[in-house]
Amino acid sequence: MKEFNENEAIAAMRAALTGESPEKYTDDDLLEVLDLIFDHYEENGDLDPDASGSGDVDDEEEIKATAAFVTRFIKKDKSSRIDLGDIPALVRGEYAYELSLI
Repeated sequence: MKEFNENEAIAAMRAALTGESPEKYTDDDLLEVLDLIFDHYEENGDLDPDASGSGDVDDEEEIKATAAFVTRFIKKDKSSRIDLGDIPALVRGEYAYELSLI
């Protein structure tokens, strides 16, 4: 299994955006979203290797739940430059990157 690389994750998130969106965000902007994605995983125990579970994950439901979590926090952050409409694509890009590591 390949090791997670923050820069590659950011590149995957940027690639998931369409139109002019990829250029409107800095790496720091996307890192903010990446941090929130991992906060969501941590809150749900998804980062705990000892967590019990069947391992069955509904990808679409996980993406929706993660996007909702990120959106909730971005809405509160008045200094964030992230367009709320871009969050599902950003989460989807990061999720696809994670799957590519397996």
